[in-house]
Amino acid sequence: ISFIDINIFPNPSNGNFNIDIISENNERFELEIFNMLGEKIYSEGGISKGQIHKINLEEFPNGIYSIKVNNSTKTITKNIVINK
Repeated sequence: ISFIDINIFPNPSNGNFNIDIISENNERFELEIFNMLGEKIYSEGGISKGQIHKINLEEFPNGIYSIKVNNSTKTITKNIVINK
């Protein structure tokens, strides 16, 4: 099983933030973001490590959102706080 981690910055955020995927291998990743009710509000596939992914959630209300990144073998979830 390979190592995978994500950095989310800035956190807390005004709705605009960046995600950096850290991994030992070159697999593609899927990114999903969920609101506090567990509803998927964002999804993007085919993401590579080593690229900063800019996300804009300004249209969503303040709160805590879960960011899930997974590949074929591992899933990692971290939270972002939106506070405008």
